[in-house]
Amino acid sequence: MTLMIRPATIDDATSLAQLAAMTFQDTYGKATASADLEAYLAQTFNPEKEQEILADDRQWLLVVESQGELVGYVHLFDHSAPTMETELATPTVELVRLYLLTTWQHQGLGNQLMQACLDLAQAQAFASVWLKVWDHNTSAIAFYRRWQFQKKGEVPYPVGNAVGTTWIMERPL
Repeated sequence: MTLMIRPATIDDATSLAQLAAMTFQDTYGKATASADLEAYLAQTFNPEKEQEILADDRQWLLVVESQGELVGYVHLFDHSAPTMETELATPTVELVRLYLLTTWQHQGLGNQLMQACLDLAQAQAFASVWLKVWDHNTSAIAFYRRWQFQKKGEVPYPVGNAVGTTWIMERPL
């Protein structure tokens, strides 16, 4: 089986939207009311939104492809970090998403994507990478801690009418 990590292209927009919706639903679906989840998925993960992201030169998406199918991706975004008591290093870039289909998890692909993400951030001369992670997603928190991300604060995360809590974590480069 051949796996390739490559920059996403505009031709990937529909597949990216489907992949993102599927992985988000797998992670958060049981903890979110179905109406809230459906509204969030439709608003957040659609081909038009992915095309906007891909056209923005402040955002980078790398995809994992297996036999012509996308099985995961990482999304970086150069924008302002949330205001918190603890300031993040500057310049910093957000790791918006690191998503893999469930069947591809725990095979080392997350590590490969994270390394590609950090390499890209370093090549763009960022001082750190920050991210938001749901406070109940213990496996993701453990993964980020293995990669030396440290909790810096908490912010609310709305999904439809529901509001959860996400941690802000940062890793210097």
